[in-house]
Amino acid sequence: MSKVNILLTGATGLIGRHILYELIRLFNADAKQVKIFLPIRSANGQSAQQRLKQLFERKHVPEDIRNNKISILHVIETDVSTNESRRVLQNSVDRVKDLIVIHSAGTTNLATEEKMVADIVKGICGITNIIFDTLDNHMKKFIYISTAFVGGVRGGIIDNNLLNIDNRIYRNLYEKYKAITEKELADRCIRSKIEIQILRPSIVCGRLIDEKLYYTSKFDVFYAFARFMALVKRTKYYLPLRIAVNKDSGLNIVPVDYVAKAVCKLIFDSVKEMNIVHSNCLPHTYYIPEICRMIGVSNVQLVDSVPSDPNDLEKLYYRTVGAQFTPYVTTPKHEFDIRLLRRVMRNIEEPSVLKNFPSLLSFAIKNNFKLF
Repeated sequence: MSKVNILLTGATGLIGRHILYELIRLFNADAKQVKIFLPIRSANGQSAQQRLKQLFERKHVPEDIRNNKISILHVIETDVSTNESRRVLQNSVDRVKDLIVIHSAGTTNLATEEKMVADIVKGICGITNIIFDTLDNHMKKFIYISTAFVGGVRGGIIDNNLLNIDNRIYRNLYEKYKAITEKELADRCIRSKIEIQILRPSIVCGRLIDEKLYYTSKFDVFYAFARFMALVKRTKYYLPLRIAVNKDSGLNIVPVDYVAKAVCKLIFDSVKEMNIVHSNCLPHTYYIPEICRMIGVSNVQLVDSVPSDPNDLEKLYYRTVGAQFTPYVTTPKHEFDIRLLRRVMRNIEEPSVLKNFPSLLSFAIKNNFKLF
């Protein structure tokens, strides 16, 4: 095996840590030929090395990864969202050539308020620019983890070629600036003769392949809706709740370990852009009532549009979790073209989110929606 140098950002995030686990599975047997650089910031009184160590010690770590002593990992203690990280990164990879960058770090803020623009631009465009500017002369490939919703509101069959589409209507600022970053990054890679690969997960749920199953460190989107309903249950806020949805459509939910395996399958592949999604959207008319049933809330009704005469509970819902959830559950019926994805993943069976949804939700409820 020839020398392989990889730099992975976002290794302590949900997708990033699972990409890291897959990289270890893929390369640990060739430790003398592989280096994986991990820029990690210190946080909450813990050093970068301590935060990395936790990724291998906690109870929900995959069984084959737990307590591994990994010699291929090289921690770079820095915060890639700051300009100060440029010098640290440059010094760390000073003599490295043919670097493969997997950029998984960045904000997933789904806010729609214009006051959030600066924070979202910094968390998406800013970090990407710092990484690219600093590592430009060292890279041979840039793998960018984007979002399958970067094409905005779309109906019908959504293919993989979203980089140059026109007439986008975005649900939020996150989608908008992911799209802007994709385009700018692709143009810069062409100018610098660096291979670009844009990979787009849909809404990510817990593990459905690797033990221990159902784990997630991030309770957002449908998990956040469930957490809201659990709060309604605890506070005995029994006013009716009318939830606006498109009853013909659904939510595309993909397991995090399936995403990570797809990313690592493509490290040496020439695919330029691909959505990492499930073959079928989960119907809103299934999972929303199922969440309510499992939480024990019965005052929920699915309606076609946001109520014009909201009660106090509905005002709270549409002001909080509903502000982010509603744009995703009211969009046109759609599915994703998965033919390319399934060719890439032909040796890995696609887990059933529908079959496992109650277990995914049970994990969240059992752990009180606690972040790990």
